Amino acid sequence: MATNVLENIVLVNPLIFRNTFSIKYKIVFGALWFLCLISVIILLAFLVFQVNAEISGRYSIENYKIKISELLKENGSIETSFVNLTSTSNIYSLIKNLNFEKAEKINYIRVQNKQVAPLERPASVL
Repeated sequence: MATNVLENIVLVNPLIFRNTFSIKYKIVFGALWFLCLISVIILLAFLVFQVNAEISGRYSIENYKIKISELLKENGSIETSFVNLTSTSNIYSLIKNLNFEKAEKINYIRVQNKQVAPLERPASVL
């Protein structure tokens, strides 16, 4: 009876009791599984670095968008203040505050020999 049960087990799952693979194939398959495991680990590490780079890039883009919007608002306020400062009414009020007087008579100076002062260079500069 015991042999009959053993024969039924062998018929159901023949790989349990048979040594169908030689040592050479076991070493090759072991090395193949090891290489697959190492490849999966390397690819997972690469995936982590790629996701980190993607997230940091998106974070930088969002920060730059915020900075651009702030600079655009600041630029708009600077432009309006520039227009207000350079308007003619402000220029007239600034001129009045400087106490300028209107020139009634203009006197021109005549220059002899087409130069105001003689050109003299120091001895150190040639």
